[in-house]
Amino acid sequence: MSAVAEMVRVTRPRGRVAVLEPDWETLVVDHPDHALTRRVLDTMLARLPTPRVARRLPRLLAAAALPGFTA
Repeated sequence: MSAVAEMVRVTRPRGRVAVLEPDWETLVVDHPDHALTRRVLDTMLARLPTPRVARRLPRLLAAAALPGFTA
């Protein structure tokens, strides 16, 4: 993924990269109308370019050869 490669590229030697990204598919909303909640969440997920990228972050960071990173 180009964003990870760019973070690694611009980080100074001995610098740190912090990454925080939610897994939007596992979002939990407590609302009494389950069908409506599901429709809202499904609509939101359909509009996000990569709603599950958080699951891939460890592999992406390891593939970017981030010094000191272990998955």
